[in-house]
Amino acid sequence: RSIVVNGVCVSSSLYKRDGRSLTTEVFGVESVVEDFARVYSPHKVFALDLALTPYGLKIIEPTLFNAAGFYACDVHKIAGALE
Repeated sequence: RSIVVNGVCVSSSLYKRDGRSLTTEVFGVESVVEDFARVYSPHKVFALDLALTPYGLKIIEPTLFNAAGFYACDVHKIAGALE
């Protein structure tokens, strides 16, 4: 899950890998998330879920920010971007 604020990927977190929950922030997906956000942004602030497929990273779903869990995203970065 990535949190996007005004087209910028503020923080990202894995959800599960190999069926196990993970609690670490993810780095390195920012440019991919921001490319997707340039194509489709349902709101100024939203969550974007991606999955790694045999064809590369694919959008699973955009989610309203107020309905999204943050998993291991950095909530301090998110709060700072919202200010």
